[in-house]
Amino acid sequence: MAALANQKHEQFAQKVAAGMSAAQAYTECGYSEKTAAQAASRLLTDVKVASRVAELKEGMASVAMAKTGIDKAWVLAKLVKVTEMGMSSEPVTDEDGNPIGEYKQNLAAANKSLELIGKELGMFVDRKEIRTGPLQDVPEEQLDAIIAEASRQAGITYTKH
Repeated sequence: MAALANQKHEQFAQKVAAGMSAAQAYTECGYSEKTAAQAASRLLTDVKVASRVAELKEGMASVAMAKTGIDKAWVLAKLVKVTEMGMSSEPVTDEDGNPIGEYKQNLAAANKSLELIGKELGMFVDRKEIRTGPLQDVPEEQLDAIIAEASRQAGITYTKH
């Protein structure tokens, strides 16, 4: 995606992508401070602006990864090491293999590392349980009849999908 046609919107997107708060970026682009928070929030819901911010962030991340050599594989390898260290009680050794100390278990760090690894690998899905209260155990046919009757009384045509 090319730069946004509106120069203020482009500046705003660049500032937000660089980590500035939306309200601060909004005012630094020459907009009013009075309504900055609401207007900036509204501007971020614009599809073109939001897409541009995402594109700029992705570009910045790519540059940072290229400069540092850090990528997902590196991060995952480090998380595995933190997990292993957090769960371990093996001695710490020097280059020659001589013990110079001992790891202390840090199960909180190990759990967090495992959680981050699992999230990256898509192993965990946020689940939400939807309950309908008293209607939860009502058969579907009866629910359809209730909806149809309520729709009829409201003057709405109900069609089951």
